[in-house]
Amino acid sequence: MPTHHPSSGRRVGSAMRASFIGVLLVFVSVGLSTFASFPAKEISPGIGSETDRLIRVNVSVWDTDGRPVKDLAASDFRVFQDGTPLAIRRFMGPTTPLRVMILVDTSGSMRRAFARLQAALLDFVSSFARYDEIALVSFTRDPFVETDFSIDVDRLRRAISKLQLTRERIEVTWLFDALPLALDELQNSGERVRTALVLVTDGLDRGSHRVTKRQLLQMASRRLVSIYVVQAYERKNGFLEALSGVTGARVYRPDKNLERHLEQLARHLSAHYFLGLAPPQHQPKAKRHSISVTVDRPDVTVVAPTEYHTP
Repeated sequence: MPTHHPSSGRRVGSAMRASFIGVLLVFVSVGLSTFASFPAKEISPGIGSETDRLIRVNVSVWDTDGRPVKDLAASDFRVFQDGTPLAIRRFMGPTTPLRVMILVDTSGSMRRAFARLQAALLDFVSSFARYDEIALVSFTRDPFVETDFSIDVDRLRRAISKLQLTRERIEVTWLFDALPLALDELQNSGERVRTALVLVTDGLDRGSHRVTKRQLLQMASRRLVSIYVVQAYERKNGFLEALSGVTGARVYRPDKNLERHLEQLARHLSAHYFLGLAPPQHQPKAKRHSISVTVDRPDVTVVAPTEYHTP
């Protein structure tokens, strides 16, 4: 079992909030100091509600001086999918609280990229607005809470600095199994909270046994959580592209501009508007769709995804 975690942390099984415990019982124990896996249980992505069917788009708007525009209303936005206008059913602006979970893969296969990613994360958490709540969770097997949601940037930076890769004779990375826990915790943050998951991984899964790729894509498409992926290596990963795409987010690869991209992502998340859009009545069968977002205000720059995926 991993031994790198500081004593101040805890397994996700101890719960970040009491309301999270019921979800986690499928996967992990409730004890603070002991750990035991519960029998696997079929995971249902959930169906039926209007929220389940919403297309999610995160949009930030900037003036000519590079400052975020925070006073827009839903009526100021126009959104088109493949040229067809979409109605906005849910709307949250930059004054709505923001919660971001950083989920970090600490398996041995991250070794070549980890030092750079760790340094980039230190700058990343320093780029958020001072009232944004950030949590840090690591995983190799079961997720481990390094820090709960907090506005204490110094605490977050200390936790990031202490992250270490696990050393096991047999490589294990329960990537797929970690994601439902993170998504459910963020989804349970409340009706009026903007949420995002920043997944730092090489995309390799070894040993997950509780959820399939298809279930994950369905689950991600039905949670109001945007999944941004920071990929450890350059190689393209179709699953990670699809996972972020169904939530209106994107994948960041470790090119020479990674640090700058992450700084921009932090500023974008702090200032973003959440748009929950009703899909067209007759949704095309294509998996990938173009998205266009405009704002009824002159002299502004709109930062928004240009496409999204259906599961």
